[in-house]
Amino acid sequence: NRTARVGRSAGRITQQGETANVNVSLIAQGNVVGQVTSNGVPVEHALVTISAEGSGVASVSRIATTDASGNYRFTGIPVGR
Repeated sequence: NRTARVGRSAGRITQQGETANVNVSLIAQGNVVGQVTSNGVPVEHALVTISAEGSGVASVSRIATTDASGNYRFTGIPVGR
């Protein structure tokens, strides 16, 4: 899976060679962006951590480092977590 998208579904196989047709519901993903400042001044090279538990498939935990303007960005975060 090169897109890193995840989903879930259910089906039942009761005998060898049987095929189950299922619909997979993809879990919505979004981006989180922000800026780290100290007394109104951007903080360069700050570590920012985000965790998303209970996404229904797997937990997500990411670490980003701020740029020279204190900005960070996370992609592929489960929506609503």
